[in-house]
Amino acid sequence: MEHYPSWYWTSGLHDAKILSVSEHDIPIDRRKCRKGDNPVWNCLAITLDSSGAYESDITEILIYGYKINRADFDLEEKKGNLWWLGDTLSRQQDGKFNLKTCFIDIKNNEYTLDVSFVRAEVKRR
Repeated sequence: MEHYPSWYWTSGLHDAKILSVSEHDIPIDRRKCRKGDNPVWNCLAITLDSSGAYESDITEILIYGYKINRADFDLEEKKGNLWWLGDTLSRQQDGKFNLKTCFIDIKNNEYTLDVSFVRAEVKRR
């Protein structure tokens, strides 16, 4: 991706610990749907301790209007026992984003999360 969005962690989140993952439903704004905007109906919230990562000020990633394409593990079950290994962000032709993230646990098992979404917000200290 040539130009990353302003919310993206370009320096990386390698070694950030995943503290919690939660899914939330959001009421759809029908006005935006009529204007042709991509609707936002849900949010995936990832809370992390990024003190060991390159970008050590990130506390939460909010992913809006998401669809999980692949998750080879239970996010809720693994919270607190996963670390961010790496990710790839791309933009689809329809304007949505795709984030492929690799995580690792204490036993060096690697897990993948592939999610498509409309927009994201990153909370920092």
